Amino acid sequence: MVISKLHQMLTSRLDDNELRTFCFYLNVPYQDLPGEGFSSKAREFILYLSRRGGINELIDVGKELRPDIPWDDLIIKHSEKSIEPQIDIRYDAENEPFIGYSVDAGNEPTAYYRLDVDNLGTNVLKNCQGILASVESLDGINKTMLGRPVTLKWAHEQTYNPINIEIGESRKLDLLVVFLKFPKFFEFYIDVPPFVGMSRRFPSGNYLANIRIMSEGTNLGGGNFIIELDRLSALNTKIIKQNPASG
Repeated sequence: MVISKLHQMLTSRLDDNELRTFCFYLNVPYQDLPGEGFSSKAREFILYLSRRGGINELIDVGKELRPDIPWDDLIIKHSEKSIEPQIDIRYDAENEPFIGYSVDAGNEPTAYYRLDVDNLGTNVLKNCQGILASVESLDGINKTMLGRPVTLKWAHEQTYNPINIEIGESRKLDLLVVFLKFPKFFEFYIDVPPFVGMSRRFPSGNYLANIRIMSEGTNLGGGNFIIELDRLSALNTKIIKQNPASG
């Protein structure tokens, strides 16, 4: 995927000053790029160019400014309209978790861990749903944790209903919550009550979660995320994206 390869390359080979130089040559307003930290700025820089058909120009400028970087080995020039997949799903460790208050925890502080879903395509993605397809324990117990795929909630929405994602828009998907006073367990943000074969609540530990984004019945893609939960501190939770989900 061009977008992810570009991000990996920029964050490993450039620094913040060089990114500002690239912004200058490509007429990108660095100060208006959202996010905190170099990794977030680099991602938003790439998305900004992608939405405006500027990826090929970035490659050309890169060859002039940093000819030591093997641009042709990492990136194949392409039509901006053919970028695949249409979405990118990621965890932004620099800006997560969000600390709020949960009625379920007696209005005590709660850590909300969310994923970012970016529309990288050239069309509005209609009726999008985030699906928690599977959860597996990496600690050797209760390996399969879900009886079937379930729907996750979009952040800031009152219901679990599908939403539209505009071209170039990024939406947050609620994944799980950890109660700060009770870090020995966490809950996925799923739309079903507990019943035999399925649970919202899991003990702290290490898990592999498969997330998919669906649009009007079509699987747009997703990812596998390792979730590492610290029994002593909810804020030490780590979420690491692995290989893209299939199927």
